[in-house]
Amino acid sequence: MAERRRLHHSLVHGLLDQGLSERAVARHLSWSRATVRRYARAARWQDMMKGRPQPRASILDPYKPYLERRWAETGGKITGLALLAEIRERGYRGGHTVLSVWKQGQQGPDQPAPPPAPSTVRAAVGWLTRHPAGFTLDASSAPRPARRRTTSS
Repeated sequence: MAERRRLHHSLVHGLLDQGLSERAVARHLSWSRATVRRYARAARWQDMMKGRPQPRASILDPYKPYLERRWAETGGKITGLALLAEIRERGYRGGHTVLSVWKQGQQGPDQPAPPPAPSTVRAAVGWLTRHPAGFTLDASSAPRPARRRTTSS
């Protein structure tokens, strides 16, 4: 978001420096005049970031210490349904979606990637019926037919 704000700020100020009015800049960029005015009045792009609301409290926040303790006790091997049942006994009135998002955050980026999807029947038939010279290996190391170039007349 910050990169986009920086680019938009420099774009608006660049057009204003060329002598265009705020209305002309808004028309040129297909933005509202209020949006152009906000960028034009900000001396720096960082000023656009001020006043952002803090993240709202989650319904799960009071239960996070308990969830983290249970997660650590089980080594991450506890199911989301079991965690949901446990915190519902403690008064949680929310749904499972918020809990599943929290659980995904606990698993972290060091989890192994899921295995690739199995090949389709159509792809396997293509591998068996095409001439081997037409195949190339790509990043997934599955044989795929090379694309033929067609010339338009």
